[in-house]
Amino acid sequence: MDTYVTYISEYHGDAFPPKFTNCNVKPKKYIGSCQKQKIENEKYVGSPKSTQYYKLWEHERHQNFHLFNVTIIEEFNTIEEARNYELQLQKHYNVVGNPDFLNKRYAQNSNFGGSFFGEKNSACIKYKLISPNGEEHHIQGRLPRFCEEQGLSISLLKKFINNGIVGAGDIQKNFYKENTRKCVGWEIKIE
Repeated sequence: MDTYVTYISEYHGDAFPPKFTNCNVKPKKYIGSCQKQKIENEKYVGSPKSTQYYKLWEHERHQNFHLFNVTIIEEFNTIEEARNYELQLQKHYNVVGNPDFLNKRYAQNSNFGGSFFGEKNSACIKYKLISPNGEEHHIQGRLPRFCEEQGLSISLLKKFINNGIVGAGDIQKNFYKENTRKCVGWEIKIE
């Protein structure tokens, strides 16, 4: 019989994108769940799906596995139990809004749409956007339409979800684009 686990991975390296080099807080933890044998036999450390961290995490996992520490928190008989506990821990630590964690989405305990993890259905995601003048906009699943109406770059804002205010220094190479320039001073979060 398979055993399933909820685990936390911690990365002890320092291979972060340039935007993190001057920060005191760098995301180095990941909470997940899987079959116990994946951690024991396959040197599994988790698989963040966010575009912001995926390539870095995978590169470091393959090149510098010794920089990871995986701690099994709890064992279960079913994957559903492991995912439920994973979700409880993720919410307890507010991993989506916590700069110490790489998790950008909460665990899903349903295979609707073919995936337990990764991106939620875009129509279900609730966003909170704060304009440079402090005006809050709460929208659900209409980010493309909202960005079009406001003249904002959706691709740039998506890169900054839960990562603070977009600064002019963050968009230097595309500053000539009006919809990119308009993003300066905006903040976007997932509610």
